[in-house]
Amino acid sequence: MRPLSQTKGFSHPTTVHGSLLEMIGNTPLVRLRNVTSELPAGVEVWVKLECSNPSGTAFDRSARQIVFDAMESGDLDTNKTLIDATQGRMGVAYAMCGAALGISVELVMPKRIAPSLKHTIETYGATCTFVDTIEDAISLARQTADEDRDTYFFADQYSNPSNARAHEFTTAEEIVAQTHARVTHFVAGGAG
Repeated sequence: MRPLSQTKGFSHPTTVHGSLLEMIGNTPLVRLRNVTSELPAGVEVWVKLECSNPSGTAFDRSARQIVFDAMESGDLDTNKTLIDATQGRMGVAYAMCGAALGISVELVMPKRIAPSLKHTIETYGATCTFVDTIEDAISLARQTADEDRDTYFFADQYSNPSNARAHEFTTAEEIVAQTHARVTHFVAGGAG
């Protein structure tokens, strides 16, 4: 078997990063051809590979933006703990950001979370509290932060405008640049 470096199509990374956070975004677009072959001539469908982000999802963008905005406003620093409710993937992204920046992360999530996500979150050093539902998780995270604002920053991913701002500032600009502003339709989907 040939080494990967001698395999057709393999390229060595040309960028060196100082942190996982620098690797968030600038994900590739890939054109779908086979599954779109029945579409009218001239119609192109492209997929943005958010799985290329460090934790494998677009949630990295949101978590980074929420954390950076909170640090810029003074609501979060290394003396506070970020707390939020999550169904898993955003928790991984928060835990990764916290580890990279030296910020404690505490997550409240439903008991049904996949063991692999729990393991990844804890590997990054975040702590987890488990409850029955996501509604219970949101309530407990909010209550914990409200009771001790000197210790906690409630990130509130479901209502935090920084969540959408991450995609306005990064994802949207990347798609426009990568398609040379030829976008006519956009469809987004995701899993929590």
